[in-house]
Amino acid sequence: MTQSITRVFAATDFSPIAGLALDRAARIARRHQARLHIVHAVGWGGLLEETAGTPGLVLDRTRVFEAVAVALERERERLREATGVEAETVVLDEALHRALPGQLASSPEALVVMGAHGEGGWSDALLGSTADRVLRRRVAPVLLVRRSGEEGYRRIALATDFSSASERAARLGLALAPEAVPFLLHANEPPFDSTLALVGVSDETIEDYRRRTANAAMREIEAFAARLGEAGSRALPALRDGRPSRVLPAFVAEADIELMVVGAQGRSRLAGNLLGSTSRHVAAGLPCDVLVVPELA
Repeated sequence: MTQSITRVFAATDFSPIAGLALDRAARIARRHQARLHIVHAVGWGGLLEETAGTPGLVLDRTRVFEAVAVALERERERLREATGVEAETVVLDEALHRALPGQLASSPEALVVMGAHGEGGWSDALLGSTADRVLRRRVAPVLLVRRSGEEGYRRIALATDFSSASERAARLGLALAPEAVPFLLHANEPPFDSTLALVGVSDETIEDYRRRTANAAMREIEAFAARLGEAGSRALPALRDGRPSRVLPAFVAEADIELMVVGAQGRSRLAGNLLGSTSRHVAAGLPCDVLVVPELA
């Protein structure tokens, strides 16, 4: 079974990076024949809340909404001319992360697309920001965009811990970039590896233990690819030793990855729940687009 996308919600604050995210969203919508919605949050949690109480700055609510509507219309026309995609515009009178559950209630196959912001890149974009709050809502897959959307992804990494969450993420990643070269990436960190030498286990025994765990992990990768069906059969196995927090960034550089796909498990905050042990700080530091796919109830 493959994942499909029927609606794309592209959030914008009218910044240049948000423009890249809109371009990417429009091309995804065109490929999947999905409905495209360009969304901006003005009210509580947006511009009006952020500027409230600022000395010398009083914004007229009606004029703000009118100006935003005009700006969204310009984006809609730009995308139509550039991609041929017709979009709907949505002005939200509350924070994006609060409004999305209602917007997506009838859209189980929706995708949210957002841009990364700040001089600190992903760290500024995810830690305590709108993107962070949207991710923690876990109402839909979220594509965090940093690269230009003019071309499709050429190389993607499907990070897996062999869980149902990472399988769902991999399926969506393959559907999102059907022409890309996919890698099945697993960070192999054998249990107790760092403490075996301390308790007197010989180097030879430790090496044999590592070989056996690596072989077992490779069999898991092959089984995982088989579960993905035909699309998974073309994925290249990428088994790397170490913690996910080190393996994922290193592999992005090694294989020139343009999109990293991760599954988010559990019901708690995102921190500590990307691939179980991989924190949001890993996604925040990756120099590529990141697709975070929650495990839905």
